Amino acid sequence: MYDAFISYSQQRDEPLADGLQEGLEKLLRKGWRRRRTLKVFRDCTSLAASSDLPGSIRAALDNSRYLVLVGSPEAAASPWVRQELALWRAGRSMDHLLLAYTAGEIVWDRTRRDFDWARTTAIPRELSGAFTAEPLWVDLRPFRDSADLSYAPGHPFRDKVVTLAAPIHNVPKDVLDSRGRQEDRNAGRRLRAAVAAFVVLLLGLGTTWTVAWRKSGEASARARTAASRSLAARALEVAPSDPRKAAQFALYAYAVEPTGQAAQALGRAIAANDSTAQHLQRGNESVARFQGAGHSPATKVAMSRDGAVLAYYSGLDPDVMSDSKYAVHLYDIRSRTRLPDLVGKAWPQDGGGFAFSWDGRMLAVETPFNEIELWDVSQRKLLRRITAGNGQQLAGGYMNLRSFAFSGDGTRVAAAFFTPTGESSAVYRLAVWDTATGRQILEEGAVEDGVKLAFDGAHRLVALDSSVGTVRFLMPGSGTWSAPRTLGGYPRLDRDARFGVTLSPDGARVSVTTSGGMHTDVWDVGSGRRLTPTEAATAEERPGFTADGQSVVVQDAANRRRVLGSFTYPVVSLAGSGDGTRVVAASNDGAVSLFSATSFQAGTTLANEQRITSNELTPDRRLAVRPTAEGSELWSVDGDGVKPIGRIGWIGQRGADGRGRLISSSDRARVVTVDEDGSLSLWNPRDGRRTGAPWRPQRRTEPVAFLADHVRFLGITDHTLQVIDPRTWQVVQSLPLGTGPDASRATSVDGTTVALVDRDELKVWRWMEGKGLQQVYQGEIPGGSDFRMSVALSRHGEKAVVINGDHRLVVFDLTSGHVVQGAAVAPEGQSGVAFSTDNTLLVHAYGTGSDSGLQFWDASTGEARGSWAMTGHGEGSVTTFNGTDGSVLTMGADGSLVRRTVDLAAWRTTLCSLAPEPLPPSEYDRYLKGMEVTPPCRAATARP
Repeated sequence: MYDAFISYSQQRDEPLADGLQEGLEKLLRKGWRRRRTLKVFRDCTSLAASSDLPGSIRAALDNSRYLVLVGSPEAAASPWVRQELALWRAGRSMDHLLLAYTAGEIVWDRTRRDFDWARTTAIPRELSGAFTAEPLWVDLRPFRDSADLSYAPGHPFRDKVVTLAAPIHNVPKDVLDSRGRQEDRNAGRRLRAAVAAFVVLLLGLGTTWTVAWRKSGEASARARTAASRSLAARALEVAPSDPRKAAQFALYAYAVEPTGQAAQALGRAIAANDSTAQHLQRGNESVARFQGAGHSPATKVAMSRDGAVLAYYSGLDPDVMSDSKYAVHLYDIRSRTRLPDLVGKAWPQDGGGFAFSWDGRMLAVETPFNEIELWDVSQRKLLRRITAGNGQQLAGGYMNLRSFAFSGDGTRVAAAFFTPTGESSAVYRLAVWDTATGRQILEEGAVEDGVKLAFDGAHRLVALDSSVGTVRFLMPGSGTWSAPRTLGGYPRLDRDARFGVTLSPDGARVSVTTSGGMHTDVWDVGSGRRLTPTEAATAEERPGFTADGQSVVVQDAANRRRVLGSFTYPVVSLAGSGDGTRVVAASNDGAVSLFSATSFQAGTTLANEQRITSNELTPDRRLAVRPTAEGSELWSVDGDGVKPIGRIGWIGQRGADGRGRLISSSDRARVVTVDEDGSLSLWNPRDGRRTGAPWRPQRRTEPVAFLADHVRFLGITDHTLQVIDPRTWQVVQSLPLGTGPDASRATSVDGTTVALVDRDELKVWRWMEGKGLQQVYQGEIPGGSDFRMSVALSRHGEKAVVINGDHRLVVFDLTSGHVVQGAAVAPEGQSGVAFSTDNTLLVHAYGTGSDSGLQFWDASTGEARGSWAMTGHGEGSVTTFNGTDGSVLTMGADGSLVRRTVDLAAWRTTLCSLAPEPLPPSEYDRYLKGMEVTPPCRAATARP
């Protein structure tokens, strides 16, 4: 028999549900053995999406006195939560269903005596009509992402637990809380009495051991801190040349000790892996394993045109090096999963032809002695081998195909190659084969090392004679060439110069590089015309990928270059998708990585169809106001973009900063405005109507923010902070201040905390149910005040930051009272400071245009923690602020709005997906010898 059954979303709320279960069971424990007085069931299993509730869960539900529903949008959509509610409604009393929620909204419609389902998002529709009167629900949203779920006396989470536990115990809330505290005190007295004698006995020994233990612990802590900082420094050092290793070092730096330097290393590793989608194979960090003079082990990559699948092989593959097992590795890009290998023959000494059909179903692989293997990728089946001459009798330098092309429809393969004519002689040939039958369609002689081959978008074979610049076409289904076409102004080239000629993979352009690589001419194959430098630079309609030494570079139509990623050794193979969004590259030491044209640092550009600008934001930056002839249009601004709220018939008064003087509740159901005559009005933004009559206070009153109940709001008058109920315009609480309505202030996203700059002091209040607004902090601001001084609060009001009169960041830990002043001067010309989602970092924009970036500071020490390049905004200032979901948002003067992920846990998850392998033993011993450090990435998703 269970006292309660917790129904919740395992997808999102398992940590909170675990803390709630522990709190309910341990809130009231009796006797010497501290027996639990409640037995609570919480399912910890993961069910398949299509499964019904197992019998064990049904039985537990049937044998529970109460059902505790932990609501959220995820829970509302969960089929298992909905099944649990349906079963409960079918046979149990709704008086024994307790409601709590961790996200979304719960709104009661008093008229219909049911939930307002147009606005309620936290609970399933299965509760429609379940209650005849408004039920009690407990707001757990401040604790959803909190690691501190203590049920100790005085902790806010305990109050929520007691609220839910009281009806289960069938006692009033105050009585239950008092009993729990009394049992804790009794247990403490019993424990102290039992331990007292034992403590006296062991006091001498304990003192000696404690001193030794403390010294040992201090030494261990210092060693771990030093190791963390060394690993972080190593990550910063290698980031430009080896992003994969930088990710490993940064992850281990944070795992051994979460220092500020480790956080900086994580941010730098994210930037170094900015466009990395997956590190597929780590490099050997050596190319000394030569197969012959002037040769190193081959590494080749290929990608289907649709960007769905890639392939690679390498002579530095661990399987090849240890077991001589040759295989082509396949990777499904969209599902981020590895596919079974294609196990076959070795590849040519320096690599060779390697290409997919456009749909990725067939793969052509050159193997030694001028052979081509054709594979069915989906079936992992070798279809056939095509032999181009007797390459085994050739000298080593002639054993590979000199040019190679595979048609996009997979029907034809073409190659240029040498074939022997005697013991020491060979001729140069060009041939085309039908892949379905292996039949040779044509074979002919060609200019030695002068043929370049490619299939165009119509699957025509394009053959370039690079010695004289003539182009021929072989149509699909035909065995006869078109008449040759000469490229205008093409130079005659000798054999050595022909190696500087390239035919683009789609057969559309010819490039000739001369003068020692300093000059390149480009021809358009279709027209035969040589392009001007400007035309050549803009010929690509999609991003073009190139190798530049150790780096992979993307160049857009505006000729702007951006480095996607780097390797320790030079890039030797490159293949991209047809739409220019993905590229896979390999380096000379066998490293293989997949890159995307997108950027992690660039963030996600959010919808802003109306091009709302930062000048139209309210001071809390959660609302935008645009006046019209009929009134004002309102939009919400958060991590989902700019969304319309409605229109109110208010033109109203604007503050000294030009912003509209109004506030909105977080559920967007109420708006309070300041009229031209100083009156305050309450509006319903959904229908645009004023609610009730305006209120004309005796003194100027500036609305600050709505509280968490979405009804009452905070207002500032001269020397007074007030809590006002706009339904009656009654001032329900009034607190003295030393400042007036123009004071710099901030409210937490959850509406529980407000901070104000009161002369040279920071004052902070927190709303507490049953107690009202309570001051929780008051302290001097180092560096003095300034009329431009600004303040910001973390999402739940745990920390505050002020830009003081010296333009320095001052960070206040409102729990411990710790205050630090950052050494870095906050840049001028930009607006706003934001907290990272996990409150570990502060974020502020600097610079403008191409010189702009995001600067990070440690939210505990105020020390600088690196920066990111910032794109997505035009010229002009950039405003930085937190969205309602805690995300970091930046808005440019042009209305561009970008969401960026600034969160150490998210960074670690991203880096683990890219470099999940444990630190190599040699590196581990170098930095962590003698320490036990759990590998930061528990599941390896990439090949070693």
